[in-house]
Amino acid sequence: MIKRSTDLLRSVFMVASLAQAIALTSAANCHLAMQTHLTKDVYSGSSFASNHSLYFVLDNDDREIVGTTINQWFKGLFDRGVQRISFFSNILGIRWEDIKRIGRPDGAQWGLVSQAGADSRLWWPTWIHNPKDEDPTKKWAVAYLGHQTKLNRPEVGELDQEGTRLIETISKVDAFAKEMNLTSVSVAMTAALRGFDAKDPFADHPYADVLLPYRYSAKARHLVAGGLRAFYLAGPGSFMDFHPSDERLIQEHAVLAQELFSASLEAIEAGMNSFRAK
Repeated sequence: MIKRSTDLLRSVFMVASLAQAIALTSAANCHLAMQTHLTKDVYSGSSFASNHSLYFVLDNDDREIVGTTINQWFKGLFDRGVQRISFFSNILGIRWEDIKRIGRPDGAQWGLVSQAGADSRLWWPTWIHNPKDEDPTKKWAVAYLGHQTKLNRPEVGELDQEGTRLIETISKVDAFAKEMNLTSVSVAMTAALRGFDAKDPFADHPYADVLLPYRYSAKARHLVAGGLRAFYLAGPGSFMDFHPSDERLIQEHAVLAQELFSASLEAIEAGMNSFRAK
């Protein structure tokens, strides 16, 4: 029971945290480019639904709080001269096997980087579970810690190439899931593949409102939606909830899990960083 509860927490954290980082990157870039308030659009989003609190904090000696709302954070970015937010999908180059071994939900290291001239800050999400809150739907205290960093905007991956890689990876995982009768995994992979042919890939997406349409191409939206759907790696019924005993299957499963982990995150990163400022 404890193991299943931990897996479920990890699943909620990983997908909601990833979706929320996408939502913040999208909304911040639109806000900075258009100088308009998009708080309602992003804060009402499903990726924020389980938040008990939200803080933006400078990771210095004073731990200065620079925002307790998204709008305050946006204003601070604008006042500092930030023109763009970059999304980094896996800052530390962690492998899925490392996350499994750590056994903690904060193993996936995505983050947001704001640049104002030579001043770069990495905004690193931390999610702390708060089961004693009066509202049972508000389980997470979320903070984005702003570190000084030397990270610059990542190179934008070629969208067609990332899309082809993601589709091929999803197809391989789907074939393996069907062979092993992993119904929930196959359903998730099939939905991810169908999304690439949909006019609006977010039409029936569980995080339908994370990527605002302004200045993101249809190709970028398909990549991000596909990557989020395919990121079905933790929690009950997920790809990692399968524990084969045969050595050959163990190896095949491990290889596919790593491919799905990296292909999903790199597709999302490429789509997010293709934002067109004008």
